[in-house]
Amino acid sequence: MNTPEHPSRPFSKLLDEYITEVGLSDARLAWKVGVSRHTIIRWRNGYVKQPSKCDKVREVAKVLKLTSLQRHELLLAAGCEDEVDEKLIPVVGKPVISPKQLFGQQAVLERIKRVWSKIHLENIALIGPRGSGKTSLLHYIENITTATSLRPNQPKGWNDWLPNGFQFAIIDFHDPGMCHPETLIRDVLEQLKLPIPEVCDLECFANIIKRVETPTIIMMDEIGAGLKSSELDANFWYNLRFLTGHCANLGFFVTAREPIEVLAKNEGKPSPFFNLFGNVLELEPFTKDEALEFLDYCPKTLSDDEREWMLNVLDKTGCWPVLLQQLCDERLLALEQSQTDEVWKNNALERLKPFLQHLPPPKGSNNSEV
Repeated sequence: MNTPEHPSRPFSKLLDEYITEVGLSDARLAWKVGVSRHTIIRWRNGYVKQPSKCDKVREVAKVLKLTSLQRHELLLAAGCEDEVDEKLIPVVGKPVISPKQLFGQQAVLERIKRVWSKIHLENIALIGPRGSGKTSLLHYIENITTATSLRPNQPKGWNDWLPNGFQFAIIDFHDPGMCHPETLIRDVLEQLKLPIPEVCDLECFANIIKRVETPTIIMMDEIGAGLKSSELDANFWYNLRFLTGHCANLGFFVTAREPIEVLAKNEGKPSPFFNLFGNVLELEPFTKDEALEFLDYCPKTLSDDEREWMLNVLDKTGCWPVLLQQLCDERLLALEQSQTDEVWKNNALERLKPFLQHLPPPKGSNNSEV
């Protein structure tokens, strides 16, 4: 008779130990996994004995690069089962984490490579509507150099080149803690494994960061949310201009839903910092070839008619990643339930409607046609 296996230590103790060994900040781990910083803190402090979202615990194990034994112990302590086969698609309602799950965006990646291949680092602004894949692209850039599993022909757009000599710090402005200057500066220094002074203001930060010799990219995800913070005032953004002008090995990579200078003006926080983003990249919908490659990785084979129907819908809406994920997921749900009728198509179209309110349609098209 098999006796149930029991964890050697509580989930909180194991998690705290593994995070400490890796040296990852709570904020950065939270961003990578797609949870709030407070969730990670509650897990580490034992306020939550066994998390309800096992997929997030599995993601933590992946981000921390745990050994098979460590992963097994952590999942056992969390009351979660392991998943052997990871499905590439669909990923619904959240950014993708693993580089092998990112499809499309080859043109943007090629331009990023061109900018970062120059002698002096330059700033990049990535503009795209909600659901276009901005945060997923940041995850890809940060994780691609350490990825152990990729699809054939990856990394697209970066043939014979990877940002191997770079280091990254990521600021997720959806985290309320990142809207406080001192918390933000401390977290960036922690991510870069740099000394953290007792007084953490921009002046001290500049004195530390300008001595860094490694090419360093500070990524700001959804800078529009940061601009809305009253504590990140006009003086804060103005002083960032000094950093970019006096730190030779420092560059910024920001994402936004609108041009950043427009966002800054609307919030009453214009700054010469925003004038230094000469490289403005716009995320576009998938091309037909990119969409077909995505559908090739569907866990269940789609018929030619099903693929053609999806592509016809996306011709009218724009082939945005979030829409393709929704269509694919609805078809898989119907197949799993052994549905043989066409009801899934109506259900799929209903799932698209909330996203079509903020996604621009293709030129000459109208989302109301869907």
